[in-house]
Amino acid sequence: MSNLTPAEILPVKRLTVTLTNLCNLDCDYCLRVAETQHLDVELLNNVLVQARDYGVTAVSYTGGEVTLHPRFQQIIRRTAALGFSYSLVTNGWHFPKIAPVLAETKNALYRVFFSMDGATEQAHDAVRGSGSFRKIMAAMALCRFHGFPFGVNLVVTRRSVASIESLAVLSARLGADVVQFMHLLPTSEEYDQRLSLTPDERRAAEREALAVDAILKIPVQFAAGVSMSAPGTPCVSLSGETVHLDCRGRLTLCCTLSDYRNAVGEGDVVADLRTTSFQEACERVHRLALAQRARRNAALAAGHPEAEFPCHFCTQTFDKTAWRTPALVQLGRAGQGATGTVAERVSI
Repeated sequence: MSNLTPAEILPVKRLTVTLTNLCNLDCDYCLRVAETQHLDVELLNNVLVQARDYGVTAVSYTGGEVTLHPRFQQIIRRTAALGFSYSLVTNGWHFPKIAPVLAETKNALYRVFFSMDGATEQAHDAVRGSGSFRKIMAAMALCRFHGFPFGVNLVVTRRSVASIESLAVLSARLGADVVQFMHLLPTSEEYDQRLSLTPDERRAAEREALAVDAILKIPVQFAAGVSMSAPGTPCVSLSGETVHLDCRGRLTLCCTLSDYRNAVGEGDVVADLRTTSFQEACERVHRLALAQRARRNAALAAGHPEAEFPCHFCTQTFDKTAWRTPALVQLGRAGQGATGTVAERVSI
């Protein structure tokens, strides 16, 4: 039985699912551990049924590259048959192979998100390999042909920050209905020094996206990790609206933290869904989310600069970026809040 109060039992509306950590590309800044781990389909089906009964209405599939899961089409058909709306993130390479099943389940398809690294073939292929830009252009053309709603994602780095406006304009011209930016979350000190923006540069990038959003007829926005200097709930993961199933069958707080390359901690993992019900696991996520929100509020009050950027704060307090954590370690390891209490004393 739950020991949460009614006010703390937050409505879970979306389940994000990492179908696989396998990918055909090798982007240098990628968050994911590079392995070949596919989510068990029978386990996923069981989780989807429990999630539907719990009140979840939407499922978002990510990876790795989702289209490389050997039973991808079966998964999409089952998701639609259970009454969910679904979305997916892809690099576009294998899109022609999956277009038929997307057309078959079009009424359930919320959106396809394409991952890009620039507004030109040269910029995009410099990160993702020769031919990648043309593959993604062809995939977007298929979306227009079939009437699939699609959007574009871009991780903002020192390489790509200058393309915020040009990528948004290109995406709108190609028929995208949303453009989403995300701040880089580094996986090593090398990439942190080479690719990360400073806090002031991140804020400037956010202002530029807002300016472009005011001009274009489609939403242009930072989807996650946007600066928030006030206490409160900065994202759908810490609000409890979204929970994440990783490719190993475990429920976790957030897809961004999952299978994080070079991480030393897994405090974001709350349960193995082979042995724990979806409801019980969600209640553990709720407790962890409440603890993490309190921890971030305490860090803001103490004046810690990284607390302004929620994703950066979580990667540090969950021991995903060990080389950056010393100043935050005194707040207590984030995973300790899942079943206990937030540290009462904060020392920066």
